[in-house]
Amino acid sequence: MTTTTIDVLNGFLRDELAAIATYGEALHERSAFSGKTELSTCQRSHEVRAGILRDKIVSLGGEPAPTAGVPGMWRKLVASGAVAIGPDMAIRALEQGEDHVLRDYRSGISTVEPEVRDFLEQKILPEEEYTHRTLSDLKQRLASAMATVKHSAR
Repeated sequence: MTTTTIDVLNGFLRDELAAIATYGEALHERSAFSGKTELSTCQRSHEVRAGILRDKIVSLGGEPAPTAGVPGMWRKLVASGAVAIGPDMAIRALEQGEDHVLRDYRSGISTVEPEVRDFLEQKILPEEEYTHRTLSDLKQRLASAMATVKHSAR
């Protein structure tokens, strides 16, 4: 297996590890948040993908990245305080992170060897599309609820 393929997989793994940490930050002390179930589901999906990617990297003779490494998009969201401000900002910030990860997968898949590409397209990309869609749906639901509250307050 080429070093490039393992490097790309480690890049994906770092994205997943950063996502896990960011979801954890967003969920911290949000016991009454109506979207908590969706955020927990997305975090769990990222955890599963991180495990699958670690296993794949090892099976290819590589060394999995131990941490998210250099702060990326997800870390910037936490550092900016967006995930701590409120549910609306947290969802928008998390959706931006999901956008970033989905773009990384879509652009990186073409750079790996064919059998690894098939693995990513079958096992990883559908799950990322699911978490991305879940965040988009949650954002829409919260926006509708906020619009209803604002309208009824008039």
